[in-house]
Amino acid sequence: MSTENDRPRGSVMDYLRLFRLPNVFTAIADTSMAFAVASVDVPNVAAFLLLILATSLLYTSGMVLNDTFDFEQDLKERPDRPLPAGRIDRQTAKQLGISMLAAGMVAAPIAIWLQGGNVISAAIFVGCLAATIYIYDAGGKRTVAGPYMMGACRMLNILAVFCVADDFGFVSEHGIATDKIMIAGGIGVYIAGITWFARTEAAEASHRGRLSFALLHMLVGISLLMLFPEWSQGERKWFLGSESQFFLLILILAIPVARRAAIAIANPAPGKVQAVIKQGIFSLIVFDAGITLMVAPWYFAIAILLLLIPTIILGTWIYST
Repeated sequence: MSTENDRPRGSVMDYLRLFRLPNVFTAIADTSMAFAVASVDVPNVAAFLLLILATSLLYTSGMVLNDTFDFEQDLKERPDRPLPAGRIDRQTAKQLGISMLAAGMVAAPIAIWLQGGNVISAAIFVGCLAATIYIYDAGGKRTVAGPYMMGACRMLNILAVFCVADDFGFVSEHGIATDKIMIAGGIGVYIAGITWFARTEAAEASHRGRLSFALLHMLVGISLLMLFPEWSQGERKWFLGSESQFFLLILILAIPVARRAAIAIANPAPGKVQAVIKQGIFSLIVFDAGITLMVAPWYFAIAILLLLIPTIILGTWIYST
């Protein structure tokens, strides 16, 4: 009979791979962008840092739980990963994932409270986020709703951060904040597209129709981001310039990932599809920086853009898909 001491402990690198560490910085970028868009009068540094921690915990919990539920599949398709290779115990990973999920659920509303935002609204969004993460990992990802659940996770995280300044994430003193809905929804639809790509990453050859469908989602999501300034309500200072300049900026930023996706559709080999997924995830940081450049001083956007450095460096030896 095995005991606690018999369980494989795993190295630090094994856990970093389990966490998909490079991707965590994209979640941090989302939170930083949302905090900038919320435009609180006096930002609370402690609240911001706690939000970053909460986001990191919630995101990482999803990665860990994903691998615990995918254990049997990974034994066949990805046997070198920490769990199927036996370097980390499956039960230990599940306990860790649930603990991270719970900690993130507690930390996020506390951060909103520290900033003086609406704690109840934040708790609702975070609760929905945690439930979506677990349901997705437990089997929702295998349904047609799976990609949209993944997109909803990103969207709910952003809406929760918006609660630092608004009554209900996308409700302001001017009514429904359509611009914030377009930002959160745009990121969500974009991620849904990337998830459609990811569904075929382990196949010998991906279906062109499904990949085209995935690219369509990505382009729709990017379009929503492009147009958010046009839907802004009330008086708002734009730091970049005009709405047309922002539109052009996001268009330019979208070209590399759209080009790589088009190449993968033309030649749907596993390596090319995986490259789209990786670049698409990393491009989130670039889009977040672009949005921040529109709503806040340039140095905030640069700070978000710098998250690319650890993302790319760590991504050279830690897989992100």
